[in-house]
Amino acid sequence: MDENYAAIYGYTQEELEHYFSEYIDAMVSKNRDTRENLLDYIRRWYDGYTWDGRTSVYNPCSTLSMFDTQTISNYWFASGTPTFLIEQLKKREQTDLVLEPFEASPRTFDSFDPAHIENIPLLFQTGYLTVKSMQTTEEEPKYTLGVPNREVFLSLNEYLLSAYCEYPLSGLAILKETMGRQLKMLDADGFAQSVRIMLANIPYIIQIGNEKYYHSLFLSWMNVLGFKTHGEIITGSGRIDAVLEQPDTVVVSELKYHSKTKVATLLRHAMKQIHDKKYYEKYTGSGKKIVLLGLAFSGKDVGCRMETVDR
Repeated sequence: MDENYAAIYGYTQEELEHYFSEYIDAMVSKNRDTRENLLDYIRRWYDGYTWDGRTSVYNPCSTLSMFDTQTISNYWFASGTPTFLIEQLKKREQTDLVLEPFEASPRTFDSFDPAHIENIPLLFQTGYLTVKSMQTTEEEPKYTLGVPNREVFLSLNEYLLSAYCEYPLSGLAILKETMGRQLKMLDADGFAQSVRIMLANIPYIIQIGNEKYYHSLFLSWMNVLGFKTHGEIITGSGRIDAVLEQPDTVVVSELKYHSKTKVATLLRHAMKQIHDKKYYEKYTGSGKKIVLLGLAFSGKDVGCRMETVDR
């Protein structure tokens, strides 16, 4: 955490471009892309680690693997993910820690008792969180922590999704492609069926008795599908459960759960809430396609509705 050593682990941007210039040129030729575009893509995948909030470095292991194979891919899986870390997040319902950056004090990093270690230092020590910025105050520094890059973000969300649903990682790629297509084509019935497939793998002895479980599950799905997710957005008229963004699309989502209420009723309530409170209003005029998504859970029964509104 000492700023004098902030660049000692990993490659800075200058080091990457200087020492790996020949490898970068080879990848530019292979991908028939510009050097600028390729460097931006590499940066988003493997850069982002910082301990002083200013000096950013690339993950050396993933970077070397990429240059060796000449392929931008997810190499984080090869290093392994501690099962107990995923189980801790699931058990304590703290998946929000990896969805949006959050503030932390210096004492956050001091919890190293293996028997009672908290999730934030655990995520920090294992590389899932890094310092996004540091603000000096009269009392003590304030840190903003967040997931460093796309590689780690996708890995963590795939593991979380697999753990929540007890669904094999090997099958996620196919389901991911299917659900992405269903959402793009506004195939509500197909999307609901894909969600049922995921839920079907949860053992019946696991009691899913709260809406927060489904929120976490849904946000992990959407992260894996490539959306930038925002949970619980406050508006002048209420709180949106989730907003999902891609360059050309924004999805305004409302989730409902009740074990003793029919899915059709929950869906009516979800869509009515979106319309009554005009959750979509702040996104009109953005030029993006606006999709309204209602998702309802009653036990393991699932329902879905999708609509579009004028931009």
